[in-house]
Amino acid sequence: MNGVGRRNKRRGAIALLAAAAMCLLALLWAGQREKPAAVKGDGAMQPDYARYITETFEDLTKKVDFEVVRKRIYQSSTASIDTRKSTNFAALSWRMYALTGKQDYLDYSKKTWDMLFEEWRKHPDLYKKSPYNSFFIGESLMIAYAGLKQKGLVSAEDEAMLQDALKVTNVYQPGDHNQALSRIVGTLRSLAAFPGHPDAGAWRSNVERGWNNWYRNKDITENASGYMSISLMQVIKIAKLRGAEQELQNPEVRHMFTRYRDMIAPSGAIPEYGDDYFMEWTNWMYVFESAARLYNDPSFLTAAANVFRFGTAHYPLASHPSDFSANLDQLTSLFWMSDLLYLEPASLKPAEWPRASAVLHRSEPGNPKAADKLMLSASGKPGAPFVMSELFGRGSHAHTNRTGAIQYYETGGIPLYHGMARHNKGATDSNIVAMLPQISSHNYPYGETKFEPDTWYTESIPSQLLRLYEEADGAEGSTKATFKELTLRLDAGTSDASQPFELIIDNLRLEGPAGVRIIDDFETLGARWTRPDQPYALSPDSTSGQAALRVTIKPKASLFYSTRERYDLTFDVRDYTTIKYDWKYKAPARTISFIFRPNNDSGLDTKPGDLNIMPAVLSPRAEDKAQDSYGEYTLNNYFGFDTTLTRKIVLTAEGYLIVQDRLQPGKSTDGYAAGPVWQQYSAGDRGDNWFDSQGEMKTAAGQRLPWKALDGTSVPARNVLTYFERAEERAFGIHKASVTNNPTPAATVYAKQPVHAGQPVTFVSVLVPHAPEEAAADTAARISVQTAGTGGLNSLVTIQPSGSGSRPVTIRIDAVDWSVKRE
Repeated sequence: MNGVGRRNKRRGAIALLAAAAMCLLALLWAGQREKPAAVKGDGAMQPDYARYITETFEDLTKKVDFEVVRKRIYQSSTASIDTRKSTNFAALSWRMYALTGKQDYLDYSKKTWDMLFEEWRKHPDLYKKSPYNSFFIGESLMIAYAGLKQKGLVSAEDEAMLQDALKVTNVYQPGDHNQALSRIVGTLRSLAAFPGHPDAGAWRSNVERGWNNWYRNKDITENASGYMSISLMQVIKIAKLRGAEQELQNPEVRHMFTRYRDMIAPSGAIPEYGDDYFMEWTNWMYVFESAARLYNDPSFLTAAANVFRFGTAHYPLASHPSDFSANLDQLTSLFWMSDLLYLEPASLKPAEWPRASAVLHRSEPGNPKAADKLMLSASGKPGAPFVMSELFGRGSHAHTNRTGAIQYYETGGIPLYHGMARHNKGATDSNIVAMLPQISSHNYPYGETKFEPDTWYTESIPSQLLRLYEEADGAEGSTKATFKELTLRLDAGTSDASQPFELIIDNLRLEGPAGVRIIDDFETLGARWTRPDQPYALSPDSTSGQAALRVTIKPKASLFYSTRERYDLTFDVRDYTTIKYDWKYKAPARTISFIFRPNNDSGLDTKPGDLNIMPAVLSPRAEDKAQDSYGEYTLNNYFGFDTTLTRKIVLTAEGYLIVQDRLQPGKSTDGYAAGPVWQQYSAGDRGDNWFDSQGEMKTAAGQRLPWKALDGTSVPARNVLTYFERAEERAFGIHKASVTNNPTPAATVYAKQPVHAGQPVTFVSVLVPHAPEEAAADTAARISVQTAGTGGLNSLVTIQPSGSGSRPVTIRIDAVDWSVKRE
């Protein structure tokens, strides 16, 4: 008890000190000093962000291991260098010193600074080459510099080296994604510190070019929630540093911020989509708090508070006492969060915003009202059901293969499904209708995942992907695409790290209604495939012609094998819908690490075995009837240029989720195995056509922990049962999900059957949340599904809730309407 009392007194003292310091300090955004300005107690900031940041920093730095800090700056394994984690720590430590006056925090900043420049002097490539002098270090580097300079702690030698390093840090980076925008913030801080730098003119040009690049479209192309939060933060800071906040008042820009507010689930969760994971939340409070001030809109304050309460309750920035490397990662998140300390006071009081199901739209070049997300949410009250589906599927960090997938589903305040983690980009890593050629259906729904050496495989990528990620698109409505260049990202990850391996690639081509068009037959190498370490050669082992490209990957060699001469092959994506290539590898034993990237600056990566799709979204709509919600959309070019899927979704007030998928196969998918797939967190009880699972699990030492409501109370645990409609030739099964970076275990359940050109088929999936103590078999027995009508247009689902006296819920979906009745 004495220890607890001392800790509470210490925290109370810290909170008082933080409040006092914040009352005294003022922010000068572009000046030499950086001091916190936010004041708690005027209703401007809810909840107490300053206290959370201060106490969390104290917890994370109880045992600082500076060797860990040094290793992020330099170590012999250059792939593990991540300088931004160290510069972020230096900047955050300075901010915490400015806030609290604690000498230890100033010492942390100074010691990290000294380590950085010590390593830079020993290894000049660390700051002279862009792989180590990254887009993320400029901002934190200049924050630390400004603070330490103010205290007279930056030597002339360090300052000269810093100005040299900034020549690389502040280069122009194309795009309007988090990397390019973060680099601009660092550039603006550099200009404030060194307006007479020899490169200052080029830096100013870079800033204006980068700002105009995103502002021309009044929207940002990022399509992953975590990365988007960084991008929006940086846009706000760029506007402030440029003195251009008025430009953010544009209605289209405001719509962008409002769109992300409207994605918040009733629980306060920010649903994951794109290349995101672990419900990254720490940046969103700054975004929404800033939007509240920009637009004088108190609903953004509620958005910020809800995200904060959800994040701190379920994914706190917790300390790892014996692992400072993990703490350093947490400190980077806290560094981003610390921007909250510099917001000006506001007098708004939090307010709710109207909730309703909707199709959210975004702007992209040539398409100002592109369908973005389908949101089903008749009520924003805590515990209300909520579903989000991906309709955009493109943009930076997008998972293009997830277009049409249900990305998030919650009810009762518990996520029953959320994104399957970072870098898992295959279509069947989400909730979608899978289609595989029968030859690959032995591993349904994942296609090939285990690749045998010396065996040819063929990969397929939608050609429409080449039209993405361009800084400036062509004419509106254009269907032209260009295959510019190619990068093979290869890693010599053999079981014996001293052994090289070989990759052979052949017959790079376009296919579609117009036939086959060769991009590279690899019959000769020429100047296109040259590199100083000579990894390229012709191989007589080929799938077409007399030769193929052989790449020998040596241990510790560069990961990137790129064309030296461009292809610049322009074509119409209506004529050639697919990029294909054949490949194999030769190695005694290894784990495949192979990424295929067309158009090197696009970030468009595909991996062997991914099921790649990019359908066109047609006629999306959403509506509510009382507390029930409905959404619908059609996906054209679905796994084939002549195949279409129409998905109709009903979300009831009880949280029941009914999905009718009507598939119309064409010749390109004739004979495929097809059917819906659903991701579950754990394999529970199962029957012939149903599968039970826990909802999202939060575990500690194997114990299932409760989720929290926004008021801090625990919410009851929920399971979810997935029920498939039976039909002739239809089979059901479960497959352990082959995903990485996933915080919880996962399994994929599915229905499948052979499909034939010109013969529509309808699948109905019913998801029923229920209490864990309720037998899954009993829940399944209370579900009935009937599909009838020409081509299976009409489906009738009846669910009998548990409990005596409960009324059956009947859901009807037909060709033109839907309804929910409780009888």
